[in-house]
Amino acid sequence: MAPGDGVLPATVEVLEATAEFVAGLGEDADPHHAARIRGLAEKIAAVTIEISAYRNALADRHTAHHLRPACTGVESTEREASVVCSCPPPPPPAPAVHRGR
Repeated sequence: MAPGDGVLPATVEVLEATAEFVAGLGEDADPHHAARIRGLAEKIAAVTIEISAYRNALADRHTAHHLRPACTGVESTEREASVVCSCPPPPPPAPAVHRGR
């Protein structure tokens, strides 16, 4: 999931609209509340940019991973084979050992 495609940018938009609404309510504390909400929107926008940067840097790596088996049925030219080839499930837990007295 790309952060620019969904939830985080929508959250920023909702917070900005909420800040506009709250700023116009007319109570003395409302401008302060609106400023705090805008601050939250700015923080989320900054995190969105950071996540996008990591995604762009890591998304197309084709490095083998020790937990991922070789992918079959996907062309080597596939841009994001990781979407099709997932990591194997974790190994089953070790059986419980009951020790008697």
